[in-house]
Amino acid sequence: MLTRKTIVVAFGVISAGAIACQNNTPGTTNNAPSPSPPAAPNPEATSVAPVTNTNAVAPADPLALAENKTDIKQYPDEYKFSPPRQAKMITGFSAEVRSAPSGDSISTVETAANVTEVARDAKGNYYLVLYPDTKDSSKQLAGWVYKDALENVAWSETVPTQTQGKALSNTMATKLDCSTGQAHLRTDRDFCGKTCKDDKGCDKAKGEICDGLAFEVRESTSKVSNARYCISSTSPFANNAHGPEHGTSAALDHH
Repeated sequence: MLTRKTIVVAFGVISAGAIACQNNTPGTTNNAPSPSPPAAPNPEATSVAPVTNTNAVAPADPLALAENKTDIKQYPDEYKFSPPRQAKMITGFSAEVRSAPSGDSISTVETAANVTEVARDAKGNYYLVLYPDTKDSSKQLAGWVYKDALENVAWSETVPTQTQGKALSNTMATKLDCSTGQAHLRTDRDFCGKTCKDDKGCDKAKGEICDGLAFEVRESTSKVSNARYCISSTSPFANNAHGPEHGTSAALDHH
């Protein structure tokens, strides 16, 4: 039989348990601090800082857009123009474009055209250029052209266009003693050379090709006309060196 003291103790235990349960009931508060909810993300704080690229991208290949890029030869010792330079094919002449200096012919450009100079060969005789496709101006082609093919103020304006086929003045009609088979030619000076229309008109056994451009002086009539002449593909052809460089390449960065 429970005594009065036992009943009192039991009631005290039950009451303490009830209070503890009440403090753990959801929605009620107790003395322990509630954890703070996670902070909302801050877009500015979480943004990634710009990364510096230590591997600089090399300039694009100037020949990348050339339709015939794989047909063009380039050389370790060629002098590259950086950046490539703008120039113009000489007015009134037809110029041969080749796959390499003194190499196979790609095409003949018969009208003046704006071109981009990409490089110059080690001898300084040929220039690698980009030029518009004569059959489709939206396309670009590449090739090597002899230095005469580029506009040369030093001699291309010596005889103005309007005098083509007309008599020269006595001071311009200098006579030369050229051997049989050669003609009186003029650039920035007068010299003798073999005229040609294409490579077939030159002596292949001597390594000649039809890349030279000059005015032909007809001494019997003192008239001039545009002409092509044979140059040696195996030597710089020093006898017909034309002095100053062509217009846009007058101040070359020699290496």
